[in-house]
Amino acid sequence: MCMGRQVCRPFLFRLFSLTPHLYLVYFFNHPRQAARTRLIYSQIKRGITVKCFHGILMLVFLGIFVNFASAAERPARIDKPEDVVTSLYRDFGWELKGFPRAEDLLVRQPISVLKRYFTPKLAKLIVKDKQEEDRTKELGRLDFEILCGSQDPDGISNIRIARKTGTDIVAVLYDQNGGKDAMTMEFHTIYTRSGWRISDIHYKSRNTNAFPDPEKDLSLLELLSLPD
Repeated sequence: MCMGRQVCRPFLFRLFSLTPHLYLVYFFNHPRQAARTRLIYSQIKRGITVKCFHGILMLVFLGIFVNFASAAERPARIDKPEDVVTSLYRDFGWELKGFPRAEDLLVRQPISVLKRYFTPKLAKLIVKDKQEEDRTKELGRLDFEILCGSQDPDGISNIRIARKTGTDIVAVLYDQNGGKDAMTMEFHTIYTRSGWRISDIHYKSRNTNAFPDPEKDLSLLELLSLPD
């Protein structure tokens, strides 16, 4: 029987605070209960380990999937100067054979797409020219097809792409309406962290019906860099 409230409270508090410890001592020291406790503990531990292992596997597979997806979205690295020019004609050469929608044209692509082929400087100049054209409702400096240097690509055939020996310049020639080598273009390339990119295009006309004028060497970079 308690002798007073002051004596009972400390005694009961110590009793209840020791109860969990007493149970643990009983379960781990009693032979039967100790075996059962160790079994339950090992099962819990194994279950946690398996779940963790499955979680790690899921993270690994997820990482692999993300890497594959991001790699698929990134354009293939261009290792040679002629590769970037070939890619440009492969992806947009159809402009020379039909009447595409304006928004599908090379010059109407976002800068992220243009940077796959051109240096950031040239890509920005192309975008700027078209933005100015939209703003003023007047024809911009790019009043011809970049891929052929002509205002009339009809009849273009036999496009040849070849790197000039010992240089980083890629020459492109084509025939038009039966005329041999109607235009010769030189794609100047430089190597960047993303691979080879086109830094300028020089148009060299050999046909009076082609644009620009005969015997005139027109630089795309210089044309787009002219002051307003």
